[in-house]
Amino acid sequence: MVNGQMFSSSAGEQRTSPLSFVCAKLLEALVPKPCHQPTQGSSNMFVVYWFCGQHTDGSIGRAQDYDAHPLGMMKNLVSQLLTQLSLIESDELELDLEPVSTLQHLSASESETPFRNESIEDLCQLFVEIVLSLPEGTILFCIIDGISYYEHPRSRGDDLYEVMSTFTKLATQIQGGCIFKLLATAPVQTHHVRGLFYDTEIYSIKEDLPDTGGFTNMKFQERLGKEAQRIGG
Repeated sequence: MVNGQMFSSSAGEQRTSPLSFVCAKLLEALVPKPCHQPTQGSSNMFVVYWFCGQHTDGSIGRAQDYDAHPLGMMKNLVSQLLTQLSLIESDELELDLEPVSTLQHLSASESETPFRNESIEDLCQLFVEIVLSLPEGTILFCIIDGISYYEHPRSRGDDLYEVMSTFTKLATQIQGGCIFKLLATAPVQTHHVRGLFYDTEIYSIKEDLPDTGGFTNMKFQERLGKEAQRIGG
């Protein structure tokens, strides 16, 4: 987890930070081009992601954003993974899609609240079942930017804790099978979910950094970009 000490820029209710840029560049290096979907037959690597700052409590345009909470995030992550799985052909992939019926009662509308604790548990369990069904040696990258936006109010923070607890267990407790790689960022110091990570798993950005000319595309490609492409290659 990357813990920042920065203010985010905002345009309405959509919030981004320099860490959002890092996550976006990492995704650009990992996700195949040009369609940002795995090519048919490519079953060794998958990427799911969510930018919390793009889904906050307010409206987007004239429509209320009903995904502005961990439940909406998990619904989207499950959908991303299932979509990618549907594009591959692999004899090693044996996935029981029966639990996907759980999604039928999770859609939010103006007449029902999107906050349902039992639903977040169902979706977390569904996500785990899908991940555990992936063939040995498969790499699944999960990138969540701006988790600190979901720490308040308390009900949303509790759901975030449930989600991040699921992710940290997948990252540390899978024996064999899929390799689950998690990157979570917080533009401001996160407190609610910090206890889920060991100190060695947390990188805290200093408040004052030396001026090295900025984080450019060229610097990214020379450092992190090449390594990401090597892993995904």
